[in-house]
Amino acid sequence: MRKAKRKLDAVGAARSWMELGILPVPLKPRSKIPSGGKGWNTLRVTTKTLRRFFEPGDNLGGLWGEPSGWIVDVDLDWNEAATFAEYYLPETFIYGRRSRPSTHYLYRVKGAVSLGKVINREKVVEIRSTGSQSVLPPSMHPDRERYEINSDVPFKSLGKAELERYVNRVAAAGVLLRNFPTEGGRHDFIHSLTGALMWSGWDEDDAAEFMEAFLKCLDDEEGSDRKLTVKNTIEHFKKGDRIAGWRVLSQFVSGDVIKVIREWLAPPKNYMTPPKLIQGETEVTIPPMDKALLDAPGMVGDIAKWSTRRSYLIQPGFDIAVGLICTALASCNKYIVQGWATPLQPYFMLLAPTAAGKGSALDSVYQFAAKCKMGSTVFQGFQSYYALLDKLGEPPGMACWLWDEAARRLKATKNPSSFDYQIVTWLLALYGRADSHVPAFPGRKTEIPALERPWLSLMAAAQPAQLIDSVTVSDLAMGLLNRFILFDSGDGTPKANLERTDAFPSSVLAKAKIMRELDPKHFPMEVKFDGMAEYARFRDFDEEARLHSTAEGDNEIWGRANQNALMVAGIAAVGVNPTRPVISSEITDWSIALVRWGIACWSARIGESTARTFRERESKVVEKYIRTPLKYLNRASNHKYRELMKRGLMPHSVLQKLCRHLQGREFSEILDQLVEAQLVGAGEDTEIECYWALN
Repeated sequence: MRKAKRKLDAVGAARSWMELGILPVPLKPRSKIPSGGKGWNTLRVTTKTLRRFFEPGDNLGGLWGEPSGWIVDVDLDWNEAATFAEYYLPETFIYGRRSRPSTHYLYRVKGAVSLGKVINREKVVEIRSTGSQSVLPPSMHPDRERYEINSDVPFKSLGKAELERYVNRVAAAGVLLRNFPTEGGRHDFIHSLTGALMWSGWDEDDAAEFMEAFLKCLDDEEGSDRKLTVKNTIEHFKKGDRIAGWRVLSQFVSGDVIKVIREWLAPPKNYMTPPKLIQGETEVTIPPMDKALLDAPGMVGDIAKWSTRRSYLIQPGFDIAVGLICTALASCNKYIVQGWATPLQPYFMLLAPTAAGKGSALDSVYQFAAKCKMGSTVFQGFQSYYALLDKLGEPPGMACWLWDEAARRLKATKNPSSFDYQIVTWLLALYGRADSHVPAFPGRKTEIPALERPWLSLMAAAQPAQLIDSVTVSDLAMGLLNRFILFDSGDGTPKANLERTDAFPSSVLAKAKIMRELDPKHFPMEVKFDGMAEYARFRDFDEEARLHSTAEGDNEIWGRANQNALMVAGIAAVGVNPTRPVISSEITDWSIALVRWGIACWSARIGESTARTFRERESKVVEKYIRTPLKYLNRASNHKYRELMKRGLMPHSVLQKLCRHLQGREFSEILDQLVEAQLVGAGEDTEIECYWALN
């Protein structure tokens, strides 16, 4: 007679895991499915209730995250990722099953969230945290393999960002290993991968450690040569030599996969935090300006400090904008950035509520121009666009426009066939054209003349709600947003400056005089790079920006990100040394970080409203109105509507008033689509038809 197999002692195994701090959940025998059905993720067993829930033969799973003291599971789905993890992940408690050992790494990570790394719809690596579970040893896999412990050591503690960085790198390595060439090109692959890490801003020790683990995963007879390739690539990069990177690597890995890998392998961002719109609040959450950005170099910083001292309000971000545009103005259109032929012609948008410092910043620019005898070049308003263009047509072909009516002017451009749209589009086309010629533009009665090397620098000011409404109803194809670096102070009220002084620094006057009187042998003068590494940073940022700008969503604001960064870097370099301006490593980091922050501010403001098609854009606009009813209390015509809006409900009549630019049929179809997609809910409250956000 055949002897029956002994069933798994599920109670004893569960008790053992509880002693380790992991809360177990019963699973069906030889299965990953919880035996209790729905509600398994809320089950909290104790040593006294184990027998009530676990039966002999049951499998058992572990509840990750908060229920188990923030122990989480790094589940390695791809064999290539598991192989790399063996050489790269920090030592910790590890388990797996017999055919796939060491595929579950357990770490203690407070606040960790579940996260999957997917490529071409295949999950490579996954973090399992609160709300998820994994099958635990000694359970039986559906393929009748037993789960086993491979490394019985204490759980390693990591930070949330640290864990995600490890998982990103393991996932990227897994994909790269799967794409490693079986014949030919192996040297080029290793060289370009090492170069790609260095071009991405990796520390040389981090890159060497990653590549060492990568090489250990390869069944390669030329392992020692590969190590030498890595070492030489890093050394040549440090010297500023030309080395391969992502473009060469794309010969081995498809472009869409490369794009994902680059995101996974990107170094941590130090200057910005992701923007977020909070339901039920009247304010948009603007990413804070990193304090490192306030320490502007040279003349830019000196002017910013002067602007800070004379301002009625404390707006350090606006003061940096003043420093940049004043230094650009003082440069008198005599400089371009080496290699890119980029003139120092910035466009800035200052965004803040009424009486929040915009006017003071604009006035500081005018006061600077007056002190430096350039006041005739700076204007705070025009009777017409023609008046502006007349000034541009006069020598030296320069104008600094303090555009304090930006929102109103932009709203007038909502019709692409209108004259306002055409003229503003033409004016914006002057952006970055100070090193070339701009053709004439036909007017109503007279022609706007062709301009030779025009220099038009803009500092626009607007109230947040009015600007966003203007942008919303205007066609973003006019390319407004990606020209302007946004300096956004948020919706709050800044502190008052109680110790004002208007003393103008003599050092700034001296530098401005040098720039104004400079008569270079080669015109325009080139702002040079300190080395190849600085030039390469902008080249990579340009590639990153172009990849972003071609993606879906609000990414068109990345379109001229690198040009903006080059302008800012060139202005800062001229402000440090007008006669021999050089873009240093510090200026490079500072300028790119400033532009990244500006893009994050734009995303926080208009990201919910931008899209590739009219219908998609308008759908996002309607959804935004529904999600933020408190912002539009002043549009409510009676007390009942205001009370509903304070509760997060958007009355249909108020929404219709906000969307009066839409035709009735379009408005109804968009609402139906939002409801069908379960993005918004619809119903009646106190017999008033309302909409509300569902997530």
